[in-house]
Amino acid sequence: MTAENSDTLYVFEAPVDLLSHATIAKRANRIRADNGLEEYNPTSWNTVNRVSLSGVSSVGLEGFLERNPQVKNIVFALDNDETGRRAATNLEKVYIEKGFNCKKIVPRMGKDWNEYLQLASAQVGYAAKKQAEQRSVEKVQSVGYGRR
Repeated sequence: MTAENSDTLYVFEAPVDLLSHATIAKRANRIRADNGLEEYNPTSWNTVNRVSLSGVSSVGLEGFLERNPQVKNIVFALDNDETGRRAATNLEKVYIEKGFNCKKIVPRMGKDWNEYLQLASAQVGYAAKKQAEQRSVEKVQSVGYGRR
């Protein structure tokens, strides 16, 4: 995914993680907008560049950087497992030496960004269900049903 005006590139191991991260970004903007913290931007997910390596090889990354010379910052968002952490550390060293600003991030829960999205969605779904149940109980109680 290319955001032509962005100098930042997020790097993922798999296409599903790239798409999951974009979904997380879009949902985060919606939540912040719903709480009055920022304006809703339906294209917020598309404000940075994202590329999938389809593994941990840098071939796809090199090609992306050749086609997008505006990129100066690279965020390695590889899987939170031994292979992903090792690859992120190695790639970070290589690209810092090439003059890029680099950092590594991992999801707060789960092995990768897709698992994080699934876990976060399940938590939100559970919380919404509990809130709906509580509203139903309060509504029934307010009209006097369920009392003896």
